[in-house]
Amino acid sequence: RAPFPRLGPHEANAAHGRDTAVLRQDVTADKRGSHPVGPLVISRTDPFGIAYGEYALGQPRTLLVTPRVVPLANGVLDVAHSEGTEHELLRHSIPSADELIAREYRPGDPLRRVHWRATARHDQLMVRQEEQRSNPEAWLLLDTRGGIAGEAAFEDQVDLIASVGVHLLDQGFAVSAVETAERQLNGRSGAGRSGTLGAMSPTYDLGGADRLLLADLASIEPGVE
Repeated sequence: RAPFPRLGPHEANAAHGRDTAVLRQDVTADKRGSHPVGPLVISRTDPFGIAYGEYALGQPRTLLVTPRVVPLANGVLDVAHSEGTEHELLRHSIPSADELIAREYRPGDPLRRVHWRATARHDQLMVRQEEQRSNPEAWLLLDTRGGIAGEAAFEDQVDLIASVGVHLLDQGFAVSAVETAERQLNGRSGAGRSGTLGAMSPTYDLGGADRLLLADLASIEPGVE
């Protein structure tokens, strides 16, 4: 429990009425994962300490603690050479063709594609129109075998996967994850690509995919081979 101090005289709350006290509690989690928070337990006693009672208020909530994400600078993960599937962008090359290469921003578009000149002209967020020969893809390998490394090393690995994954998603990549033990990640519902041994690997590829990836990584644990 995280006890509040004894309630003494308090000022009326303008938003909730004279008989309402607003309590705030900072919660710090020691590790990532799902942590139950609440309900609030109120204890009451008479002035003489003879009678005592307590009751719960509200419903328990879940606090989801995600892995730590370290921002990566642009260019850190640029691919100089690929022996696998190569992905290219065919860009319009007409000089000063601002109107031809700009379109309205859509949720999920990477911010690196914002076309600032067209944005100023149209007074709304515009992005560069790029004709893709194929969608850029990236695979992340997460070693989830138990007993391979200590807890600290596993947590560092999860933080690394989270940081790289969020960076790639922001750059417009569809990200798939491969686990070396039993699958724990879910990915987008209905999405997945063939991975190791023909198994379907979870894929993150639409708007809000970064939040979905972090939510999945919040509860991943070392498994068994």
